[in-house]
Amino acid sequence: MTSFKSCSLKIFNYVSTLAVSFLLLASVGFAAEPSRFYALSGHPTSKADYHLATEYAAKSLCDQACYFITQEQYDQAIEKLEGALVLAPNVACVHANLGLVLNRLGQAEEAITHLRTAVRLAPHEPAPLLTLASAYQRIGRLQEACSVYAKFLGCFPRDPEVPVVRGLMTGLKQEMIRFGNVHQSVKTNYAEYAVSDTDIRWDRPERVLKICISDGLTVSGTKPSDVLRIAFQKWQEIGCFSFEYTNIVNEADILCNWVDDPQMLSNPAEGGEARLTYKAGTIRRATLTLLTTRGARAADVREVAAVALHEVGHCLGIVGHSPSPDDVMYFSIHPDVKGSAVLSARDVETLRTLYPATSGTMTDSTARNTAQPQEACHMGCLRN
Repeated sequence: MTSFKSCSLKIFNYVSTLAVSFLLLASVGFAAEPSRFYALSGHPTSKADYHLATEYAAKSLCDQACYFITQEQYDQAIEKLEGALVLAPNVACVHANLGLVLNRLGQAEEAITHLRTAVRLAPHEPAPLLTLASAYQRIGRLQEACSVYAKFLGCFPRDPEVPVVRGLMTGLKQEMIRFGNVHQSVKTNYAEYAVSDTDIRWDRPERVLKICISDGLTVSGTKPSDVLRIAFQKWQEIGCFSFEYTNIVNEADILCNWVDDPQMLSNPAEGGEARLTYKAGTIRRATLTLLTTRGARAADVREVAAVALHEVGHCLGIVGHSPSPDDVMYFSIHPDVKGSAVLSARDVETLRTLYPATSGTMTDSTARNTAQPQEACHMGCLRN
């Protein structure tokens, strides 16, 4: 798929649509009557031959753009695709791939224009639909994203991405109930959303948490333990917690695991999840799980890094999500965030609000939820 990937309470981020959708989009139109294309040589002798030649040239440029997309050389890809548009403005694969690139670059509004055209020109292709839904999702137009996903499910009920899309729709509907259809930016922090319906926090005077990272020897896919450590380091730099590493599972406050099957997550549309065990408002232990694959391929290391940064935030007690797509704790991870995910000023201030520097322990944990038995809650991030 092309447009889903990362972060929220069991929502999407899925749609590892980027890679999948690119592969599907690359094939749009290329297989159609290849012999007619190859038969053309020299100068076109008729109007029909001219249109056939220009369409073939446009698809050739699109093919070159596909190579640049795989190399993440997006400027070169856009140059080829824009040239193809001049030659043949009604070729679906050109609009689909241009929409894909623009969505990756964060230019969702412009991407939507091309993707809607691609869907109109190639109604029997799943990839443009998935990328279009991803573009809507990334800018918080959740109702429209759900509508496109629903159309995908109706048109392609046997597509291998169906379980992921269903999971995405479940997560998106949950977000709409909570935030409404359009997500807006917030001011200095999103602490009121961070606690969600479950106000739980760590209660450690020294604020030192022990981390155990599984070796994942029996798990296939991408398992960058160093990237996971970097995610913890970024949160540690805020100053609310310090982390120590241990190889003894029973000593760990936060246990980090790897899985290569999305069905092992609470929502197959997510790239990872965090599960918190708590009692009387106090977190007793956290388990962070990261998905190492995306369909039949290994997950991109940078994508895993972005998901890890989000899930660590959940492990520290940010149970809810930010309503702003600019924050790491937004409910889904977008393609362009891969590899460059950084904590926003709001992410930083939200954690500091939950764990004030003047207090060594969390605020009056005993007074809150004292009657609660030991429970578990889980949060994840949707792939976009």
